[in-house]
Amino acid sequence: MNKHHLRLCPLFLAAAWLSTATLVHANVLDVIVEGSTYSAGTGYRLAPSPMPEIIAAPRTPTLSISPDRSTIALLGRNNLPPIAELAEPELALAGDRINPRTNGPSRASFYRSLTLQQMETGEQREVPLPEDIRMGAPQWSPNGEWLAFTHTADDGIELWVVHLSSAEPRQLLGPVLNATRGASFLWAPDSQSLLVQQILPGRGEPPRPGRVATGPVVQENKGPAAPVRTYQHLLTNRHDEELFDYYFSSQLTEVPLHGGPSFAVGQPGIIGGFNLSPDGRYILESRTKRPYSYLAPAFAFASEVNVLDRSGRLVHQVYDRPQVTLPPIGRDRVNTGPRSIQWRNDADATLVWTEAMDGGDPRTEAEVRDRVFTLEAPFQGQPQVLVDLDQRFSAIQWGRDDLALVTSLWRTTSRTKTLVVNPSQPGTTARLLWDRSAEDRYGNPGSPLTTPTATGNRVLLLSDDGHSLFLRGDGASPRGDFPFLDRLHLETGETERLWQSEDSHYESVVALLDNQGHILLTQRESMDEPPNYFLR
Repeated sequence: MNKHHLRLCPLFLAAAWLSTATLVHANVLDVIVEGSTYSAGTGYRLAPSPMPEIIAAPRTPTLSISPDRSTIALLGRNNLPPIAELAEPELALAGDRINPRTNGPSRASFYRSLTLQQMETGEQREVPLPEDIRMGAPQWSPNGEWLAFTHTADDGIELWVVHLSSAEPRQLLGPVLNATRGASFLWAPDSQSLLVQQILPGRGEPPRPGRVATGPVVQENKGPAAPVRTYQHLLTNRHDEELFDYYFSSQLTEVPLHGGPSFAVGQPGIIGGFNLSPDGRYILESRTKRPYSYLAPAFAFASEVNVLDRSGRLVHQVYDRPQVTLPPIGRDRVNTGPRSIQWRNDADATLVWTEAMDGGDPRTEAEVRDRVFTLEAPFQGQPQVLVDLDQRFSAIQWGRDDLALVTSLWRTTSRTKTLVVNPSQPGTTARLLWDRSAEDRYGNPGSPLTTPTATGNRVLLLSDDGHSLFLRGDGASPRGDFPFLDRLHLETGETERLWQSEDSHYESVVALLDNQGHILLTQRESMDEPPNYFLR
């Protein structure tokens, strides 16, 4: 394999690694911020050269690769945030910190430029973005023809899209997105619309605190006695509850890509997360509801998880938690009821979740600790058992109808297991692939690479013959980390080393660009060479 044959972007100054610095002159501490210094009574002054150039030097861009692996989006970043961003207001409610001006997180990093580059030819086109762009992480449309991203303006969060053929951006929605609870938008599987969270129309001004309290703060404990963790930024009174409702409530809305009216989906409320089924017919939505708590953050509030159709009509309730419930304290202790609720990525519309079979108590003797269930649309039959686990469920990676990898973890002993499961035959005996210590970095086999499907859902990246998958790992050793790429043969469980970083450089796999392990995109750096991307 050739060492490298295409450099994807210009070299960046090694000085860009610097993020902060201080200088001391005549016993006066000058703090350098955004290339300026501050001394008492003088205001901000420009630091002497070359400090501003060093601090302002661009960082190595972040890469986002199109679904068909033909185009790269180069996302430029600043070394340090501007002072204006550090001065933005912050409001802490129910364990979260938000910016009340924008209805988004108060501490976020943004991209400042977007360049599209053809993988094969290296041709680049810079996307003409607003000069003051504060771009959130872009999302590719499932068909790979569009990029959607947020722009955090002074008065809110906007939604923008750019088409690959023209590289011309356009605003799809004004400053109405609500990003207080995470992702504010996602693509529909057909790439013709986006589902977004919007602030409630006509919500008016934020509630103001009353001059006189309407009554004492009363807290009730109707549950069992249990130790309580200490959390920051919790609700403290009725006014905090009103602010929480005001800023965190949103309305799911479907927005057509090519024009036409948007329409509301379901009822407004505090939406903790939402995701479309791979076939686009259903929405999996979690909601926070009352009662709230002054002793717990929002994730422990009463909640429910529902399946809606595309019009917002309730089809199936997966889970209902009517009271405040904190996670139990102790290794391998979990709450009862469904956990890790998700869609099966390689099926049209199949729910997947996990439940503890030992009451959530690791002290209870049990052969089965967790059980993974599946339920296909229209969600009216009995759930099927996909696999039983003798440890706590950790993750699942879908591959195809007869292949999925299920990982479990027992924190008490730091033991992790990975099983090969056949989803087309639920309940059949799973095959053990790995059983090892989770703390053994030297023996870590790596993580399977994934690839997006035609509907935008990620599944295991398999070789063309379907008999192998690919593992990317850190390659920890007594001499340091030497990242690698392996091919794992599914029938035998044996691995074949395809590539590994050399002594002279630290180099890691960013992406695999074919299904045979022949073409790699890597990031490479050394003591005297800044990080850069290479095509191998």
